[in-house]
Amino acid sequence: MLLREGGVTIERKYWEQFKFLLKRTQVLDSLSMFDYQSIPIATVKGLPHAISMSQHRKDKVEILNLMN
Repeated sequence: MLLREGGVTIERKYWEQFKFLLKRTQVLDSLSMFDYQSIPIATVKGLPHAISMSQHRKDKVEILNLMN
């Protein structure tokens, strides 16, 4: 809305980066990821779908290895 109404402008050289960041923000919002920013870390760790950072890194390595 800010872009459409003229309140904010993006220089052409940053347009592709802006579109990428906007899309990422939309995806994170659709997954309700921004809801977690106000929750204490202890609560987040206790959620059934939460994983440790070490597990995340292991998963990421597996995916990257599959891509090669």
